[in-house]
Amino acid sequence: MRYCYSLTESQIHLIASLNEHENVGFEIRLDTFSAEPQWDRLRAATDRPLLATWRSKPHLGQAEPKTRDSMGWDWRRAALKAGFDMIDVELDENELADKISAIQKGRAQVILSHHELGDNAGIKDAFTRAMDTDANILKIIGSGRETADLERQRDFYRRAAGRELVHFYMGGEFAASRVLCLLYGGSFTFLTPDPSRVVAPGQLTLQDVNEVYKPLDVDPEAMRLFAVIGSPVGHSKSPAYHNGPLKEITPNALFLALPAADEADFQTLRRTFPELRGMAVTKPMKEIAFSRATEFADPHSSNLGAVNTLLFRGERVRAANTDLLATIDILKQAGDNPTVRVLGFGGLGKAVVRACIAGGLACQICNRTPGRVPDDLGSDVSELAWEDRHQAGADVVVQCTSAGMAPYEDVSPLERMPEGLKLLVETIYNPIETRVMTMAREAGVQVLDGMALFNGQALIQNAFFREIAAR
Repeated sequence: MRYCYSLTESQIHLIASLNEHENVGFEIRLDTFSAEPQWDRLRAATDRPLLATWRSKPHLGQAEPKTRDSMGWDWRRAALKAGFDMIDVELDENELADKISAIQKGRAQVILSHHELGDNAGIKDAFTRAMDTDANILKIIGSGRETADLERQRDFYRRAAGRELVHFYMGGEFAASRVLCLLYGGSFTFLTPDPSRVVAPGQLTLQDVNEVYKPLDVDPEAMRLFAVIGSPVGHSKSPAYHNGPLKEITPNALFLALPAADEADFQTLRRTFPELRGMAVTKPMKEIAFSRATEFADPHSSNLGAVNTLLFRGERVRAANTDLLATIDILKQAGDNPTVRVLGFGGLGKAVVRACIAGGLACQICNRTPGRVPDDLGSDVSELAWEDRHQAGADVVVQCTSAGMAPYEDVSPLERMPEGLKLLVETIYNPIETRVMTMAREAGVQVLDGMALFNGQALIQNAFFREIAAR
C-alpha cells in the first residue's frame, strides 16, 4: 500500500470501486460509525490492506476522548480479530506499550499516530518519543504553518534512518508535503475519494497522484524538482499544468506548490531542496526573485524589478518575466494603439506596463498607493490617481490587483466601467469569474479571464522548464 484512502461510515460503499486501483489500501475511520461495524463484511470487501483508526476530537476525529480506551479500544481489537492488517493507536494513549504489544501479537502492524494541531512546538518531542517505541510505523502529522515545516519534514526522514515513517503537514498550502513523504521513503500517504469531503485538510485525490504528480515514477536520487512559490499558493493550477509536459521529458521531473512569503522562506526552500531546477514565482515573491537573478532570459525582464520565473544551474540563476511576454501577445487583441490603464503596480502590474512600453502603447498606471511609479518610464506612461480610475480615456483596463481573489470574491477594484472601455483583462483565475468581470460583461465590455494570461505565460514558462529538465 502506497496510497491509503480515509473512509468514513458513509463512504464504505466506495471500497468496491476504489479496490480496482493499484497500490491502494483503506483506513476505516471507526470514530465516524454510529454503530459497531460488521467486521467480517468489512474484511471480505477487499483483499487490500485495511487500517482501523479511532480518532478522538483532540486529534481531528469525531469521538469523545473518554471513549478511546473503552469503545475505541474494543472496536480496534475486534478489527484486529477480524484480520485487519494495521491498527492505529495515538501517542498519548493510556497503556500504550501494552496496546502495541497486543496488536503485534495479533499479527497486525501498529501505526503510532501523533497530530500536532497548534504551532508545531511539540512535534520534535513527539517524534523523539515515537522513535523510542516498538511501533511498526510512526505517523507524525503537523499543521502547516511556515515554510520551515518543509525543512523539518526532510530532517525527520533523515533522522528516522530505517524506521517506517509517515510524516507530512496538513493544510492546502502544504499538500506538497504529502507527495514528498513518499519520495523521502514514507510508507504511504493519504487520499480522499471526494475532495469536497476530506477528513484532514490538504488530502490528495487519486487523480492528483496518478495523473498529476506520479510520485511512484520518480527516482528520488535523480529527481528534477520544479515549483511554484508564493503565498497563498495552494490554489495554484501550475502543478496540474506543468507536470505533464515535464514528465514527457523525464519521469523524474516533479512540479510542486511550495509556500513562501519572504526572503527567509526563499532561502529555506533553496537549502531544503538542492534538487530545484526552476521556479514559477507568484505574489509576494516576484521582487525577491528578481534580486536573486544573476542573468536574464530577455532584455525586457531585466528592467522590471520583478520576475515570475527562475532557472537554476549551479550558482547561475537565470530569470524571466513570462507575464510580460504573454501580455505583449494579449494586448495585440485590443486593436491598433489602444490606451491601456493598469490597476495595481506590483510585480504583475510592472510587467504589464513594460509590455505596453515594448509595444509603444500609451499606458496609465493607477495604483492605490501613490508615489511608487518611477519618473523615467517614458512620455507614453502616466500616473492616474486611484480615485480617478473610473474616468474615461482608456480602451483597455488590465486588472493587476488582488481584489476579487478567493476567498474575497465579493470585492471589486472598480465600482463601474470607465466610459468608452472596450476590453477588460482580468489576471485572477481563482475564481474564474470575478465580480469585476461580471460587471464588465453587463456593461457590454469584452472580457479576457485570468486563464488567458495564465495559459499564455505558462506556455512560455514551460518551454524554459522543459529545456532545463532535459539537461
